[in-house]
Order: sequence, then C-alpha cells, then structure tokens
Amino acid sequence: MSCESSDHVAPPPELNFTLVTQREINSTPHDWSSDEIKSQLPTDILLITANDHEFNACYSYMKDVLRGYSTKLGMVDFGQFGDQSNENVKVALIKCAQGSSKAQTAVTNSAGILYPKVVLFVGLCATMKPAKAKLGDVVISAKLATYDDKKVMADGRYQYRGIRVNVSKNMADLILHAADGWEPPLKVQSSLKVEVHRDAVMLSGPELVDYRERREELLNSFPDALGLEMEGKGLYEAAYNLSIECAVIKAVSDFADGSKERTKLWQPFSSAIAASVVYNMFKHPVVLRQWPRHEEMEDPKVNPEKLDIETGHKMHNCRTIKYSTTTRNLVAKPKDYDAKVEDVATGETAERTHCSTKEVAMDGAIEDLFKQLREKKFI
Repeated sequence: MSCESSDHVAPPPELNFTLVTQREINSTPHDWSSDEIKSQLPTDILLITANDHEFNACYSYMKDVLRGYSTKLGMVDFGQFGDQSNENVKVALIKCAQGSSKAQTAVTNSAGILYPKVVLFVGLCATMKPAKAKLGDVVISAKLATYDDKKVMADGRYQYRGIRVNVSKNMADLILHAADGWEPPLKVQSSLKVEVHRDAVMLSGPELVDYRERREELLNSFPDALGLEMEGKGLYEAAYNLSIECAVIKAVSDFADGSKERTKLWQPFSSAIAASVVYNMFKHPVVLRQWPRHEEMEDPKVNPEKLDIETGHKMHNCRTIKYSTTTRNLVAKPKDYDAKVEDVATGETAERTHCSTKEVAMDGAIEDLFKQLREKKFI
C-alpha cells in the first residue's frame, strides 16, 4: 500500500494489537506520597503527548501501569518498558495541551519532580514532503528548526529567524539505531512499507497548518524540513535549559494541505507506529544506564555560576559573524559546549548544543549557518 497524495487517502492497515481506549485506562490515582508512587521515582523516561490518540498509544506499550496525582503535574501514569523480570525501564506518561508553551511548561514542571534521564514528545506530525515521508512513516528530530520568529521584509516577504538545533550526543547516537530490529506493529507486514526517518529535520511552530500554500511557503524557507508539528520548540528550550536529553518522535498522520479530515483514521494508527519506535529504542535497560539523570541542583539556570559565556565577532568567508559560546561546568558531568552564531548582514542564526568542545560547537554552528544562507540564496 502507498499513500503519497491527499487526492486519494486509503484507510490505514490493521495493527497486530488493540490500542487501549480511554474507557480502559485505570483512572483511580494514588496519592503522590504513597509507597506505590515513591517506588516509581525517579523515572527513566518521560513521555509527553498532546492528544488522546498519542496518549493511548504510549499507554498501550507500558506494562504494570499505575496512576498518581500531583497538584503540580496533574495525572501521571507510571509503567515500564521491557520484558525482563528483574530489571525494566521506568516510564512516566503525561498529557499536555497543544503548543510550544504548553510543552515547555510540562517539561519544566516535571523535571524537578520526576527526574527523568530523557524527555520525548511522542505522537503525530504532518509531512512536508508527501512523496518522501508518507502516512505512517516516523520522523525523528535529529535536528529541529523553528519558524515563529520572523522579520517582515520591505517587499512584504517573511524572513524566518528561528533557531536550528541538533539533538545532544547520547540521543544522536541512539537515533542511528532507532529502527534496528524493529518491525512495525502490523497484522500483515506487507500491508504497508513504513520508514523511520532518523536523520530528519523537524519543523516546529505555533500554527496547526492545514493549507497547501502555507506548507509550500514554509518548505521554500526550510527546504530540508521533513516533518511539521507544534510542540518541539517548547520541548527543546526546556530540555536545553535543564540539560536533559530530548527528542521529538512522531509519525505522519496528515499532509498539511487541507485534507486533514480525510486522514483522521490515520491518527490512532500513526500514534501507535511512533510509540512502537520509542519502545524499540528504549526497551533495554542498558541503553539508559550511563545517561545522566536530571538533578535540580545541577540546572545551570538555577546555578548561573556554572555557566561560562563568551561573545564576540569573527570573519568567516568574508562575512561578519556574531557569536556566543556557552560552557557548562556541571557537577558529576563532563563539560559541554554550545555555540550560537548570527550572520550580521541577514540576521540568519544557527545553533549547536551539547558539543564535546567549544571548537566543535562553533564550527558546527557556522556550518549550519552557511548551509541556511545557501539554501535561502543569500550567498
């Protein structure tokens, strides 16, 4: 089966399991101070979702689920990944409203209570390139670009000035193996060829796009973008501030071209596909064993003396580049480095985060910046 166009949308194939429904979720919460909840803390993975389909899919992959209630977080469902009787991966699942600010708040509030090693936003995205990322395909944010910050030019055109960041090293290394040994949860494997796009650029912004011309306009400004969604920017900003590993892992459920109503049946299916990839990546406890856990006292925003910031200007290929580099000196963790660069003439910016050296961060950010300048025909 192939679904490359919105002109004719076939229904999704059958899954090899039945998704949990809202009625089947145990809605009786334990008190946050109870022994049941204390035994779940700290968690290893925090999964965040923004609608019922995404939530139900993640819930379906968790075992031994119990619910707790926190006045700060609301309902939190705890469970496990893995099938080992002696050790499993602890998972916490929450739901937030759509949008970047809601995602940022959810991550910020959760980090100091759940202490996760990694935060993932799991669920649904639109495709920017229907011929490449088809309905049901999974898009992983090896890179994330944003389009909410823009300059209106003299001729009325927009010049987008958002950020562009890579995932940190641990997550980047794991993403390379996201589909190793993975089979999509299909009743008949030949019913759909599902791809996992592991080196993708996810475009994140404030709009729920369902208009072909708007999608094409964004694609002209971000020609390498493959997925389109709304929560990634908030996730990345919060995770960056807290020094937590993160990624957006979403499957395509619509074309962002006005056909969303015709692709509705793909929402539960694509949510399940995305959740299955997350499970495949993190089902073995050894994967996360050496990853640092968020500790509130190691938050560089809480402890500003642990940040070294350097700013300046430099010339590169006959262009003036404004830069800032940040060194984190965190307790019980190796130093890591960020760099943000701006082309003074155009205002275009790029950023590299969580790099092993200052030089790697700076060189990578400049490389990304000049790629953007070439794509947008500034050079």
